[in-house]
Amino acid sequence: MLSRYLSGAGLQLIQCQQRVESFDNERCIREMSGAGAVVNLLGLAHSSPGQRSEAEYERINARFPEALAKCALTAGVASFVHISSVKAAAYNPAKLENDEADDGLPDGLYGRSKRSGECNLLALDWANTRLAILRPALVYGPGVLANLKQLLQATQAGWLPVLEPTGARTMLGGQDFCRAVHALIEAPQLSHQLYIAASRKAYSVTEIQREVRALQGKQGAGLRLSTQWLQALAKPIDVIAASFHGRQPLSERLHKVLQRECYSAARLQYDTGWQAQQDLLDSLPDMLAQPAANSVGTGP
Repeated sequence: MLSRYLSGAGLQLIQCQQRVESFDNERCIREMSGAGAVVNLLGLAHSSPGQRSEAEYERINARFPEALAKCALTAGVASFVHISSVKAAAYNPAKLENDEADDGLPDGLYGRSKRSGECNLLALDWANTRLAILRPALVYGPGVLANLKQLLQATQAGWLPVLEPTGARTMLGGQDFCRAVHALIEAPQLSHQLYIAASRKAYSVTEIQREVRALQGKQGAGLRLSTQWLQALAKPIDVIAASFHGRQPLSERLHKVLQRECYSAARLQYDTGWQAQQDLLDSLPDMLAQPAANSVGTGP
């Protein structure tokens, strides 16, 4: 999706065909020669416990971006944009909106490896090349994956009642994500190296579920379920499921979906003029109509 967007915006794209397992520095430098900017999209996303090792996360999310950046520096590329995640920093629930100043150490292999990748990049010498690290919030659009996909499917199928109350979270439309990357590439100058991209509006699970029901022609809120009851039910289910390796506890999955998680993109807007334009609720019809085969990205 990003390639199509940037190509449509008039940028000439060069595809660097490199594999993490057999990374060729000299070839990568040759492929980057003459490029004005490099965008690193490669990353290992969330997975169930036990499915991916810490070494895999570190190799793909931390060491590979550093190797790619070193090639870009050697090739004399003017701008290097690295796609990280808001999960690279622990969320601070005491604040109404988290921003780039919130730098608590994250939990989990994914977040820690993303943070390690950022630190590796920031430690390099960027005197002659501009570095921009983008932390997008959860990216949505047709082909959405992760917890948002499961929520939409469960609500659409009718077996998950409307949950109340739920915390709101800011997300990021796929096209807005592409526009943010483009803005960082084209900005005349940047005063920072780290940016968050997120929508201006926060959406609660309750709001999303009600919109899904409305799109299905269902009247009213339907059957409702207190999130306190749901979380209480999750604990005995976790005990039963503990014998099945590789399954993330239901209580943890619920916490990710139900907690408040809001971010500010004020820095990105100030430095580049970028603003989120998409509305999640307007995108729901397309997201519900298409399978999750060609994902726009899993996001955090």
